[in-house]
Amino acid sequence: MSQQPSHELMDIILDKVQPKVNCDMNEYLIRLFSFEEVYMAVKDMGSNKSPSLDGLSAMFYQNYWHIVGPLVTRVVLDFLHRLITNNMLVAYKIIHAMKCRKYGKRQFFAMKLDMSKAYDRIE
Repeated sequence: MSQQPSHELMDIILDKVQPKVNCDMNEYLIRLFSFEEVYMAVKDMGSNKSPSLDGLSAMFYQNYWHIVGPLVTRVVLDFLHRLITNNMLVAYKIIHAMKCRKYGKRQFFAMKLDMSKAYDRIE
């Protein structure tokens, strides 16, 4: 039966890992999304692309942004906030469960993926 590494050993190992994100980058990454970013995302969408679930193409939102923009932006920002919050809670619970696990033959590990690179490859 293999033993799991102690918390002290894990701290020593993690201290050797060099961060890739500096303080300025972190500040940029943790800031909240803005109304301007939602507008720019809608503006940058292909206007004649296939319609979304509501049946409306990006052209509709681009042409009538002065009417629908505030509501669309509030909905998008609320969704993004909830998504980020839920992901943080799930990640915390998983890491906590892994740290508290002391016995058993099955071992687990966590992996952080760069999703922007993954999506670039899919497109």
